[in-house]
Amino acid sequence: MKKNYILKKIRSGLFLLPLLSFSLANGAPLVYEGFNYGGSSGAIGGTTSNALGLTGSYTTLTGTAGSGNLQTATYNSTGLTFAGYQSTGGSLTMSLAPKLDSTKEYVMSHVSFDTTATGDIYHSFLANVGVNTMSSGFAGTEIRSQTTSSVHQTSTKDFASMTVAPNRSGSSGTIPSIGYKADATTSGGSVDLGSTYLYISKYTNVGGAGGGTASLWVLNNAGYVDWQANGGNEGDLGTYASFTATDTQTDTILFGTDRSMRLSAQEFSLNFNSSPSNYSLSGDLTTTYDEIRYGTSLGDVVVIPEPGTGLLLLVGLISSLIIHRKKS
Repeated sequence: MKKNYILKKIRSGLFLLPLLSFSLANGAPLVYEGFNYGGSSGAIGGTTSNALGLTGSYTTLTGTAGSGNLQTATYNSTGLTFAGYQSTGGSLTMSLAPKLDSTKEYVMSHVSFDTTATGDIYHSFLANVGVNTMSSGFAGTEIRSQTTSSVHQTSTKDFASMTVAPNRSGSSGTIPSIGYKADATTSGGSVDLGSTYLYISKYTNVGGAGGGTASLWVLNNAGYVDWQANGGNEGDLGTYASFTATDTQTDTILFGTDRSMRLSAQEFSLNFNSSPSNYSLSGDLTTTYDEIRYGTSLGDVVVIPEPGTGLLLLVGLISSLIIHRKKS
């Protein structure tokens, strides 16, 4: 009888360990957008943000419409799932399906930051590239910090920074990239269509002179769970990531209230802002985003297991067994 009771206690303890490690390690992000807007799905444009660190309503800009051209930013009432990662609410899907040649085809949704930070800034989000059948590499989806007054600019790095693309424009295949400014360095691999990944990035010396370095780690679900199980150390991210990338720039970048969080899908060419003459793609491109976070530490943007969680659980289990023994 006592043996069965002890086994039950041990099994209970093993079950609680991952739950405790996930729940005790949340930080305090500067920005958290979980797309918790309830109701049915619909266009995100015009939706007032209820997110931490964001203010105002989402504004959506699109290129040329007509002849079946699809350029949408859709709020979904359901979110992406990722084991070991806390997520709630809905998600946002950016979709592009060019049908017209020689037209500017894009969709951009942005909302203003209401917080300012300097130094090292961390960023994370979940993303799932559901469809990518573009006829060439010059189309992509990305999330960036963009100067609000110039939010429509795309082909210049002067107004943008802290850019992560689940699917980089100009790359063959579905290849993520990172940019300290808008110029992006590709990672060493391609994501699987229809699979959800966790994108973690770090930007050094934000607001400081001389520029800095952007680092990107792309983790699939198994890699993230293994990283957590082995301590969740920043120095080990590269070991468990599917692939990584870095980008170093000498320009100063800022994170503040004059900037917006911008998500986009676009058919890209070198003369995007001056002429649409070489827009001739066909196919579809769709990316869904969820759980967007910015913070000043890694613990602000991902769940890191507390080192003492296992010890606390073991102490509680032993105490419970002692109490039971005394009562027997």
